[in-house]
Amino acid sequence: GNLALLQADLADKGLGGICLFDPESLYWLTGYRSIGYFTFQCALVLPEGGPILVSRRVNRAVALGNENIADFVAIEDTDDAVAILAQAIETRVS
Repeated sequence: GNLALLQADLADKGLGGICLFDPESLYWLTGYRSIGYFTFQCALVLPEGGPILVSRRVNRAVALGNENIADFVAIEDTDDAVAILAQAIETRVS
């Protein structure tokens, strides 16, 4: 599928991961439908394993109900979303 294509490209390029931000890319990768144009969301894709969605806490149940999303990192409305994403990357990318 699309995840395998993306992970093969990461391996070919020697990259540790990629972040996808726009709803169309998230849908292409996972089938996750979002109206997230006005809020921060990101799919973190590593060379192995499923995508990790970094998004507002209110999206958690819908995201984890999607079999193509492996994990969810919650952002509170008062959080610095970029800092939360940076922390998620630091803890998962070696």
